Amino acid sequence: MFNKSKIAEKEVTAQSNIISQSTEIQGNIMAQGNFRLEGRLKGNIHCVAKFVTSETSYIEGNVEATNAELSGEILGDLNIKELLILRSSTKIKGNIISNKLMIEPGATVDGNFKTNQTITSVTEKEIKKAIENI
Repeated sequence: MFNKSKIAEKEVTAQSNIISQSTEIQGNIMAQGNFRLEGRLKGNIHCVAKFVTSETSYIEGNVEATNAELSGEILGDLNIKELLILRSSTKIKGNIISNKLMIEPGATVDGNFKTNQTITSVTEKEIKKAIENI
């Protein structure tokens, strides 16, 4: 009658977690839903859904997610299954693997890129349109 796995999958991705700017976490995080980091993390993050960081965020560790929109500083490797958006305030020291990559002017990366698609610089309007389609 009802497909329980599809219902459970929708419920999980509808969940959201937020770590505020004044919070520091030491250890690995596994998030089944969307996750937003505004504080500091010393550890790895694995996010099944969308991972977002603010300009105030700082990560020492590796990031795995389905989609990501990054604005802070990351010292570690990124493995993003679908779309990775690097905002102008993003600073990454590490390697990036992603299916699709959008980079705002001003973002810096000290590492290597590996994608299955093309790497492009985009406008704010194009980023908003891409985010709406996620």
